[in-house]
Amino acid sequence: MTTATAKLVAYHGDPDLKARILAQIAAHRAAEEILQGTYYKHNGEVRVCAVGCVLHDPDGGHIRYESEFGIPAQLAHLEDGIFESLPLDQAKEWPARFMAAIAVGADLTRVWPQFAAWLMVDESWGLVNITEAEDVKAVCLTVADAYGRIAAGELISDAEAAEISRAAWAAWEAWEAREARAARAAWEAWAAWEAREAWEARAARAARAARAARAARAAREAREAREAREAREAWEAREAREAWAAWAAWEARAAWEARAAREAREAREAFVAASADKLIELLEAAPSAV
Repeated sequence: MTTATAKLVAYHGDPDLKARILAQIAAHRAAEEILQGTYYKHNGEVRVCAVGCVLHDPDGGHIRYESEFGIPAQLAHLEDGIFESLPLDQAKEWPARFMAAIAVGADLTRVWPQFAAWLMVDESWGLVNITEAEDVKAVCLTVADAYGRIAAGELISDAEAAEISRAAWAAWEAWEAREARAARAAWEAWAAWEAREAWEARAARAARAARAARAARAAREAREAREAREAREAWEAREAREAWAAWAAWEARAAWEARAAREAREAREAFVAASADKLIELLEAAPSAV
């Protein structure tokens, strides 16, 4: 098993390409055309998302980040998910912030493994601190360890990769509701790596699933017995956007007690902000590809 996607060089080593992209984003921003909930619309009024404002593709086209900008598609999906989750005023600034953080000529292939490891074990936001199930904790630690070694350039054998996937899947099947979300997040974080060449279909679902796991913790005292049913409904209702979007579904539930809803919203905003900051930190620290 290889440790990274084929080597990519950010902006193909061309400063003019980065300058053109940032200028294009700035033009969309100045025209108030950056909007959540769409990729690219041009039916009389241009409306673009973080990905749409650089690709102008109504279908998203995240995989094109690799051929056009030398940026791994995983990061395009992660950029997109964070964009859709930020408050609107911050979302409008996010495309420029993301692209500006990437140095011309950088090798970004290890950013996703580093981010995934952070999602698993970060002291404040890691899944290992959300779940109370020891087997799920063990899976989170295993996934984080493997991603940490991949980020350091170590090869992970096919046998080890298959065992990690098996253990994470088993933990997911063994739990329901809140614990299942944490287990699913761990499994999807690893499955994302194994299926990294098919990102148009799979995307960076680990980050989205991690967000769902956080939601359970934020409001579990208020939900009590209703938690499992509501979590399943939110998951099923918004599966196309995975667990990142499930946060919005939970927030909108009229049955939520006011204080719990406020706490969940505050937790959501804090997690999204932390995710955005961590991603920018990793992008800025990425080494040169040359």
